[in-house]
Amino acid sequence: MPKDRIAIVAGLRTPFARQSTFYFDQTPTDLGSMVVSELLARTGIDPKEIDRVCYGMVSILPEMGNIAREVVLASGMDVHTDGYTVTRACATGFQSMVSIAQALQLGEINIGVSGGVDTTTVVPIQLSRKLSNTLVKAQKAKTVQDRLNLFKQLKPADLAPVPPSPKEYSTGLTMGDTAEQMAKTWNISRDEQDKLGLRSHQRAAKAWADGLLDDEVMRVNIPPFKKTLTQDNNVRADAKLENFKK
Repeated sequence: MPKDRIAIVAGLRTPFARQSTFYFDQTPTDLGSMVVSELLARTGIDPKEIDRVCYGMVSILPEMGNIAREVVLASGMDVHTDGYTVTRACATGFQSMVSIAQALQLGEINIGVSGGVDTTTVVPIQLSRKLSNTLVKAQKAKTVQDRLNLFKQLKPADLAPVPPSPKEYSTGLTMGDTAEQMAKTWNISRDEQDKLGLRSHQRAAKAWADGLLDDEVMRVNIPPFKKTLTQDNNVRADAKLENFKK
């Protein structure tokens, strides 16, 4: 096994934005490829030298099942560059880094790119189970009348879209539910949580004001290049504790 140490030579991200604001029309492929393209441009690494890209995404879109491959193609890398996708809830980004590090340690690759991308604006909207089953059966129906008979069995409620939710399939719990359970188990009060949230926003605002994030967050211009985002727009610089208590 190679004994060389694993080196992270560069890192970059886009600014964070509130849902349905700056990145309203941007797909995960758009977001992932823009930051990888900028990263390659800043480092000067020849895209052809990248052996593997491991990318993570939690809310996977059916049309972008392997987001890593889409990032490879959209960022100008060689078409032969290996790309695969991982998902591990909130640890997805960390898992992509671990996967690349392990590949380096095993000698499978020499240079790799890891990353993660998610958007709560462009999300998969699902159909009800009954409507989905009906559509599958309709594909196999032999006549138009057979198809009509299938759709006649549907009720108005069956036609309503199912809103996206990050619930765990086996338990039905979201990360928020799990956090609530943890808070109760460890007796973490609401006041303590509010103070932690306030401190987080205050420190983020100060970091931006002091220029500490300038080198690790890229400037984003969205076609037709009339809009520019240079900082996270979800940081509450003027946050007060009484606002959290509401």
